[in-house]
Amino acid sequence: MTNPYSSPAPSAPLRPPRSSISVLKAIAVAAGCGLGGGLFGAGLGFALGRFAPGYYRSLFRNGDRPGFDPEAVGLGLGATQGVVVGLVVGLVIVFMLAWFNSRRGVSSKR
Repeated sequence: MTNPYSSPAPSAPLRPPRSSISVLKAIAVAAGCGLGGGLFGAGLGFALGRFAPGYYRSLFRNGDRPGFDPEAVGLGLGATQGVVVGLVVGLVIVFMLAWFNSRRGVSSKR
């Protein structure tokens, strides 16, 4: 005789819940985005200083002096601004992943 109150056997195996993002993964994502943004920004700033040096010369008061190096200025500004933008993008990605996993009911046991 079967128990009429027991739940039926599942027809398909249940998929294990997705794991939440760990602190190490979050740091890696933010740092990777910061590094990538810094490299991209440095390259873009250097190229701008190389091929359009008048842009950086017009931004700075001493840009018309002979010792002003628009390539170095572009490299430095591009790298620092790229790192900041990359970190912001990385933190937004981490926030979105954490929010998405929290909405799905994933526990953070890792």
